[in-house]
Amino acid sequence: MQDVIRQTLQFAKPESLRFSSISLKDIMDHALVLIHHKLEEHKITVIRDGDEELEQVWADPQSVTQILVNLMMNAIDAMPHGGNLDVETKKIEQKLREL
Repeated sequence: MQDVIRQTLQFAKPESLRFSSISLKDIMDHALVLIHHKLEEHKITVIRDGDEELEQVWADPQSVTQILVNLMMNAIDAMPHGGNLDVETKKIEQKLREL
């Protein structure tokens, strides 16, 4: 219940973003540490794959961490009997096109 209240208050009072050059691998590692107890509690195994040496990205580390934690918590909720959580990080080459 406290998490719901905290998240509601955060949503109601948006904080200013603090952009910096971040490592997505480091952010993913941190997010997994934050939910480690939930993963163990629900008997969920994390399977990691992807590029170890991704380029740095320009983003707000706190926001990206929160997004990843929310996505993974949703995945945990969707696996009440345990399972595998596949996490992949990779660079995707994408060309921009005009509309």
